[in-house]
Amino acid sequence: FFALLAHDGNHALSQAKMNDLQGELNQLKGRAEAGLATRADLKLAEAGFEVAVADEAQAANAVVGRRARLTLLTGEQYGLLKKLPSEMPLDLPQPPDEKIWIERTLQRNPNVLAKQAALEIAKKELSKAKLKRLPRLNAVGQAYALNSGGGIEGERDEINERIGVNLYMPLYSGGAISSEIREAEALVDRAEATLQDARAQAVLQTRLAFLNTTDGLKKIVALKRAVEAANSAVEATRGGFEAGTKTYSDVLSSIEHRYSAQTDYALARYNFVVDSLKLRQDAGMQLTPELQRVNQMLQLDN
Repeated sequence: FFALLAHDGNHALSQAKMNDLQGELNQLKGRAEAGLATRADLKLAEAGFEVAVADEAQAANAVVGRRARLTLLTGEQYGLLKKLPSEMPLDLPQPPDEKIWIERTLQRNPNVLAKQAALEIAKKELSKAKLKRLPRLNAVGQAYALNSGGGIEGERDEINERIGVNLYMPLYSGGAISSEIREAEALVDRAEATLQDARAQAVLQTRLAFLNTTDGLKKIVALKRAVEAANSAVEATRGGFEAGTKTYSDVLSSIEHRYSAQTDYALARYNFVVDSLKLRQDAGMQLTPELQRVNQMLQLDN
């Protein structure tokens, strides 16, 4: 869903960039007719606009593909999508301590818990296999009563009761028990290795999610400032071009930088939300309250 939102936002920025460059091209044509712009500037503007058209088409196709993937996952078609507001609360993971999150992961991560259960099962199977080497002593008993009033055999009145023990000693089984024990031991070793790998993977994912979340918050703040600076740079560069101190290549470069900064800023916000959810998922925490909180922030564009 957030991947679709990111691609949808990228498409909107691609459209805005295309319209912006089309406006630039139209203005430059007027300036060229008045002798205020060179033919090289005009060609550069045309090339920039054509690239923007191609980028917009590619972004539109990416949105279609992402919508198809979301429909495949959910089985539903979606129209307008709610998006993250421009000003949304961004908080560090609580508590802001990586070690605590790693401890939670080792204690609650579903994959780790599943591998721990698999190891316990393997150990019990090994214990069962080893028990087959030991002698078994069973208590046995039998009782019956027979009362026949006649017939060919005549009258019968019989009561029989027996009780005793049955000792089973596995003296030789052709190596079957030893083979079964070795197999069970190998399964225990494999379960232990799988558990260690699951723990290592869970810890790695938790660390990455924690770092991505904490660093992502700093990145969002920095990118927001970059967007503001890029907007100012575009206006300054346009003014410089009209004054003759900047080339049209400088104008195109500033426009490209602005939309690149806007795209990075939008993507960083979605990545922050996803990384926050991944961190809680890796730590085995209940995601429903956090998903509800995120869902409440989403809103339709005005």
